[in-house]
Amino acid sequence: MTKKVFAMFASGAEISGTGFSNVYTKLLAELFSKFFAAMKYGGSNQGLMYQFASEFSDSGGQVIGIYPSWVVKEGIVADFSSAIEVDDLAERKVEIVKDVDAILCLPGGVGTLDELFTFMAQVHVGELGRSIPIFFYDYNGYYRPLELMFQVMAQSKALQANMFSLHFLETYESFEVTLRCLFGDDVN
Repeated sequence: MTKKVFAMFASGAEISGTGFSNVYTKLLAELFSKFFAAMKYGGSNQGLMYQFASEFSDSGGQVIGIYPSWVVKEGIVADFSSAIEVDDLAERKVEIVKDVDAILCLPGGVGTLDELFTFMAQVHVGELGRSIPIFFYDYNGYYRPLELMFQVMAQSKALQANMFSLHFLETYESFEVTLRCLFGDDVN
């Protein structure tokens, strides 16, 4: 069995200053640790991204933090065993999706969408060559407008829907069923 790796995009803003204080990710992190040996993320010690990374690590998964040098200067680098420092956000976006088997999007802001859209654009123009499953934790319908936008884009032929494997999921059970369908019972 090959060890699977996923990239995770999520809010890096301090949770208390966002509407994400009630987003419960522990069970989701435990579930992902059953299907993936490692995860890559933005490397910060703040926000929903850090909460999920910590829970994934606590569940036995390897966490790889990828962060630009300014994160070090700000003093917000997470203390995980694997870390890769890069020059800037553009380089981070390249490194985070390199050699991953899936992407998980938790609620987030502009940075989360930037990472997602950069990846999708690179797949669309052929720079990355392959698409991978993209999972959206649709907490309280957070990603419903984005799902609708993708549907409208596909209907207008501005998006080749068959080019992407997009999964908008709200519950632990829906994640579990989808992960098993895509990756089988061959868990880590």
